[in-house]
Amino acid sequence: MIDPKTQSAIVQAFGSIAWSEFRGQTRAVVAAGELASVFELLRDTCGFDLLVDITCVDYLNYREAEDRFGLVYLLANTTSNERLTVRAFVNEPDPVVPSAV
Repeated sequence: MIDPKTQSAIVQAFGSIAWSEFRGQTRAVVAAGELASVFELLRDTCGFDLLVDITCVDYLNYREAEDRFGLVYLLANTTSNERLTVRAFVNEPDPVVPSAV
């Protein structure tokens, strides 16, 4: 789970983010075009300093899937021990997102 202050800061800056929780893990769905700005806020304001993992799901054969690819970023704040999963969806023919550095 993340600190309510962290979630509040993200909501203030990017109100359109969809939030969910599953087994104690907080997840946010971000528009692909906002990823760089969200990551910058998480790093500079919220203290998320570790990109734990990046993976992708291909939804080609999933029924009712609205998007082709789902990118999943697992982030951590090593000071507060917060964890956050950030998801973004992209489609063909141009499945491009900014680099997370």
